Amino acid sequence: MKRFVFVCCAALVFSGCDLPFESDYRSRVAGILEVTTPDTVGVGSEFEVVMLSTGSNGCWRAGRSVVHQVNPLSVTIIPYDEEYVGENACTQDTPTLRHSIHLLASVKGTLEVNVQRAGGGVIQRTVVVR
Repeated sequence: MKRFVFVCCAALVFSGCDLPFESDYRSRVAGILEVTTPDTVGVGSEFEVVMLSTGSNGCWRAGRSVVHQVNPLSVTIIPYDEEYVGENACTQDTPTLRHSIHLLASVKGTLEVNVQRAGGGVIQRTVVVR
């Protein structure tokens, strides 16, 4: 009986709440405009890849990035931007969205960094690993 009363009370309490089962953000492959990497790194060192995109208004923010290690000398990065689709208004500014990934240079050679863009394009950078 106590359990039944608890379940009924919980149903009444949470009936008017928005529970976090759905996000107010929609994720899309980012329209990357610029990619920055170092020219040369030492083997065994970690380095940063910075990717910049822009939002059309204040409803946009940088989202997650997916990294695919094709082989020790080839990486593909797919960065995502997130658009707010909730009920609140957004500012009219056009923000620059910064995506950052840290990679490990595990073997000597020329490391290919491929960044996928919205619309299917790719920006490629090479990093010499010594």
